[in-house]
Amino acid sequence: MVKKFYRYVYIIMLAGYIFDLSTNFSGIGSIIKYVFSFLLLTSLIGRKINLKNYYPILSISIPFFLIPLILILAEKYILNVRGVFIHSISFLLFIFLTISIIEFFPNILEFCRVTNYGVLISLLINVVISNELSLNIYQMLINMIENTRTNRAYLGFTNPNVAGLIATIGLVIIVIKFFHYSFKIADIVCFFFYMLVIINSGSRTALLSPIIGGLVLILLSIYHKIPPRLSIVIICFTGTLTLLFIYYKLTSSGIGFDYYSLNKLTSSRLERQRSTINYLIMNGYILWGVGNLNSSALYSTYLGTFLDTDNSPIYFITTIGIVGLTQVIAILAWFFSRIGWSNRTAIFCFVTMISSSLFEHTLLVSTSLFSLFFLCVIFISIKEESNINKEYSVI
Repeated sequence: MVKKFYRYVYIIMLAGYIFDLSTNFSGIGSIIKYVFSFLLLTSLIGRKINLKNYYPILSISIPFFLIPLILILAEKYILNVRGVFIHSISFLLFIFLTISIIEFFPNILEFCRVTNYGVLISLLINVVISNELSLNIYQMLINMIENTRTNRAYLGFTNPNVAGLIATIGLVIIVIKFFHYSFKIADIVCFFFYMLVIINSGSRTALLSPIIGGLVLILLSIYHKIPPRLSIVIICFTGTLTLLFIYYKLTSSGIGFDYYSLNKLTSSRLERQRSTINYLIMNGYILWGVGNLNSSALYSTYLGTFLDTDNSPIYFITTIGIVGLTQVIAILAWFFSRIGWSNRTAIFCFVTMISSSLFEHTLLVSTSLFSLFFLCVIFISIKEESNINKEYSVI
């Protein structure tokens, strides 16, 4: 009975996360998101938790909670101190919410099945109400490749990239079910729905990040199944062909490799990010950042300038500085060290998570369903693999 209750709490919380980002339900979505997050946290009460298993996740509190508080007390952060304090506190909720979900789900398939319910229903409601979904797939793909995405569908969300990233969560769930040979006809329907949402949104990050994750997984599988020398030859050959293909597509589309062309390809992100780094250096913020603030605070006018934080590395340099970014890289390396080479789910999700963060700020965001989902799926799969190994060792 208790397990069923928390399963429903989790599904409703997912809906809150998604509706919070929609144009029609943002108010009620925000309330649902936080109320049911706190309800889910109560599942930790009375549980005996081995904190050693969660040291990598708990270490997130160092760059995003402990260090910012020390810098506030040292008066290193003087801009929007209240915002820094509140955002830093939110990371504690994020950390323990992640742990509560990992503890609640015994295996990755159950987690994916339940998560898919919440994501599919909430996303479908927004898409149907928006009435923006188009079936002109070929033209939309051409627009994505040529970077002429003038009529992108918002699909009921505040930003088309948000719709794409939510659909990516659903897409990754279907891929994981495929890994575990739990693929059904309904999953095929879900797969095409999520792909349709991603293509309509025009989000290249949402489309490319799982593809990169899959390619890395294939290359690793090749590397471990054939003689090392042959695998190196195959990987080099495949990489060369891929680079030549990319070069041909870019040059045939009139895109060069000079700064101007690359800046145009990235929708002027390179120029904006360069301006951000210059601002941080000139004002002495490059080492510790301007403060552990959320993205909306950075787009406000209190700094007196526009700071571009479209990807996670730039965001971390802006908010917690080079010191904080170094700590985040160390934490990610710790995450990866916990993943076994046979754990396809964790490797695929880790690479997908990192890939998306290089183009959008999706990595370790305390209020983001994307960050919450990928951390949970990585560590649930690690926990499941560890339990299986223990059973084999006992036998």
